[in-house]
Amino acid sequence: MSDMYRAIELCCARCESAARLEEVEREIAEMLIDDYVLEKDEECAGLRPLESASLTDFQATEEFGRLTAGALGVLQTEYSLQTCADSRFRALWKARQAVELTGIPYAFYIKEAVNYLRNLSVKHINPTSLTRRHVQLYVMARFVEETAPNRV
Repeated sequence: MSDMYRAIELCCARCESAARLEEVEREIAEMLIDDYVLEKDEECAGLRPLESASLTDFQATEEFGRLTAGALGVLQTEYSLQTCADSRFRALWKARQAVELTGIPYAFYIKEAVNYLRNLSVKHINPTSLTRRHVQLYVMARFVEETAPNRV
């Protein structure tokens, strides 16, 4: 599926109705994401951060992409599900799921992961690199530090 076709389909669906938009989002996801990954969405949605809980899987991935683009300082279109390459679409979807399974809000996770990778002098940061094991462990430790009550 070309990114142009995807963008047109989503734009037309937005003009029709919320139900049509959700239907088109699901069709696009089913076309680009394998069944095994899509099956994990139900589990992931239950762990989705509160501020994103009302979003569909597609919308949550869009939000994840928007936050990633912002943290990396790149154009939003590079990480938009409407305009990104199919491979980036799949990478964003899987990365969003991996972050949801940690239970950490997207904004915190992405900011900490990007900072951590930049401190390691990683030149090319992408959705896949954000969810590597050592990155997840670092971000989870930082989240515990930030959210744990102060101990006396």
